[in-house]
Amino acid sequence: MRISQARDDGQEPENPYRLEHLHLLDAIWNDKPYNEGWIGADSSMTSIIGREASYSGQVIRWDELVAKAPDVFPKDLTWETEPPVMPDEQGRYDHLVPIPGFYKPY
Repeated sequence: MRISQARDDGQEPENPYRLEHLHLLDAIWNDKPYNEGWIGADSSMTSIIGREASYSGQVIRWDELVAKAPDVFPKDLTWETEPPVMPDEQGRYDHLVPIPGFYKPY
């Protein structure tokens, strides 16, 4: 399988995976800052917004989700912390499935 970016000038397209390594090595060899953390954080938040929009059937805006969404991270995270949803006696997780129009993201 060939992964490449399209080019209009008739030249052979560059493989983005190779370019990624070239950029990283250039930063290491030439002592340049190199941080792709923002790309990971941005794509993660984008997927969360997409999930909330599909669950609720509403338009979800980045700033509103950050400001209004509930904090679901445990206040006291230890090895003994119980998860927020536990199975019943038969091992089933009987909880609501998000339904567009009924589920409210905040």
